[in-house]
Amino acid sequence: AYPRTRLWLGEFTVQSDKPSRDFELVVSRAEQARWLTASYRIADELPTVAGLGWLGLLDEPAGPGSANFGLLTAGGAPKPSFFAFRNAPSRRLRPSVRAPRSVKRKTLGRRGIKVRVRPQVGGRVKLVLRTRGGRSLRRPIRRLRAGRTATLRLRRIRLRRGRYTVVVVAPRGERVERSLRVR
Repeated sequence: AYPRTRLWLGEFTVQSDKPSRDFELVVSRAEQARWLTASYRIADELPTVAGLGWLGLLDEPAGPGSANFGLLTAGGAPKPSFFAFRNAPSRRLRPSVRAPRSVKRKTLGRRGIKVRVRPQVGGRVKLVLRTRGGRSLRRPIRRLRAGRTATLRLRRIRLRRGRYTVVVVAPRGERVERSLRVR
């Protein structure tokens, strides 16, 4: 009914340390951070998800049945999940990307595909070319500085005519996808 509607998923959480009145299933603090990282990565990859919200900032004070799903302990000390949350993909830190919409097949062998990227946070930037079936063909990775535009190039590439997706993944930034037609 609403094909382009993107959903905000709120109140997501994973309990750590001990069972509570709300949850019987618990994991270690390190495992809570891994769950958080995986959840935000999956949400970032799904085009129908606009965002994912974490349920609690602070653990409840120690007591019978108290909940431990916060990013900080009841005393305010950061748990591993706090740092995982801080490093989760963010639309605010999304890199700016300029990529061609269409390229001629015969020029790919000589010039390749140029993609201009300006990350908001410095670090490793990955460029992926995917087929319509989701298979990754190339994955160049470069270290880039925050706020500096750089050109990433897919070289010596042979593609069939058709549609592909150029994907840019930058540190802490939401992934960016651009459609590419090879003619």
